[in-house]
Order: sequence, then structure tokens, then C-alpha cells
Amino acid sequence: YNSNTVSVLDASTNGLIDTVAVGAAPFGVAVSPAGTKVYVANFLGNTVSVIDATTDHLITTVPVQTNPTAFGLFVGTIAPSGSGAD
Repeated sequence: YNSNTVSVLDASTNGLIDTVAVGAAPFGVAVSPAGTKVYVANFLGNTVSVIDATTDHLITTVPVQTNPTAFGLFVGTIAPSGSGAD
């Protein structure tokens, strides 16, 4: 959360392969259904970083609404308290 990076791990050895710089306070990761892209929600940066899963390189950073989070295949925002959003 405080590093502004995500780690790329080898699933068979749990070893560190690479570290990718992303936006402020990464808070969750989602992977595209094809497994070709990784989306990192940057909670304090109000952005989503898109990483090429084949090369582990940042493709782009997309501005989004306040405080994005990612869980599984879903990337969304947290509605402010009392906003009426579900």
C-alpha cells in the first residue's frame, strides 16, 4: 500500500521475478479473463495502472474516480458514506 509498486511472483516457486512501479497506494489487483493484462487500483492516486502480463511492463495509467479498489476480476470505487450509492 505504501510502496507504489507491485511485485511479480513466480507461481511455481513463489519467488520474486520483478517489481513494477504503479500509482499511489496500490490497493488490489485484477487480471483480465485472458490473463494478458493486470489492472492495479491505485487508491490514493485515483488511477488504475494497466500492466502487460507477458512483459511485466506498464502499458498505461487511467484516471478514475475517487479511491479505486480491485478484488478478483472487479475494479471499482468505494462510494462516499451517505452518498446513497450501493
